[in-house]
Amino acid sequence: MTGRDSPPGSPTGESDGPFVAVVGMAAHLPGAPDLDRFWARLRAGAESIRHFTEEELEKAGVDPALLRNPRYVRSRGVLDGMRAFDAGFFGLSPRDAAVMDPQTRHFLECTWHALEHAGHVPESFPGTIGVFAGAGASQYFWKNVVRNRELMDSVGYFLLRHTGNDKDFVATRASYEFGLTGPSVGVQTACSTSLVA
Repeated sequence: MTGRDSPPGSPTGESDGPFVAVVGMAAHLPGAPDLDRFWARLRAGAESIRHFTEEELEKAGVDPALLRNPRYVRSRGVLDGMRAFDAGFFGLSPRDAAVMDPQTRHFLECTWHALEHAGHVPESFPGTIGVFAGAGASQYFWKNVVRNRELMDSVGYFLLRHTGNDKDFVATRASYEFGLTGPSVGVQTACSTSLVA
C-alpha cells in the first residue's frame, strides 16, 4: 500500500503496514438472532439473560436438590434456533451434523452470514479470505457423542473427535467447507479468544 492509499487520518500519509477493513459481520446472540436485532436490543437496553422458573428447570432435568441450593443460578443466555441447523446447505449428512459440536455448527452458520453480509461469495471473490477463530472445549462431545456406545464402536473416537468436536478445528473446518484459501488460524487465549481472533 502506498502513501496515497493510506487510510484517511494517517498523520504522515505513509503506510504503517497492512490494513484490515471489516466489510461484513454476523452474530447470533442470546435474544438476538442477527446483528439488526442485537443493535435494536442494545439501544433499547433490553435484557438478554433468560430467567427460568423452578418448574422449567425440573423439566429440563435439573436435580431438585440443586434447585434448593441458594447459590444455584437460575438464569443464563440462551441461543434460540440452535436446532434449526440446515445440514444439507453445508453439504453434511444428518448424521454428520448430529455428531458435530453445536459450537462448530453455529460458527459455520455465522461464517456464511458474514460472507453474505460482506457481499463476497467465496467462489467469485478475487482475493483470499482468512479465518481466525476459537471455541471452547466441547462438552457436547463428552456428554453426548462419547456416551453413544454404538456410534463410538461404528465410527471410532479419533474420527468422531476430528469431524467437528475439537476446538482446534473450528477455523480450518470453516475454511474447508467454504473453500477459503487465506490463513486459517485457531486462536485460544481463554476469555479473550474472540477479541484476539
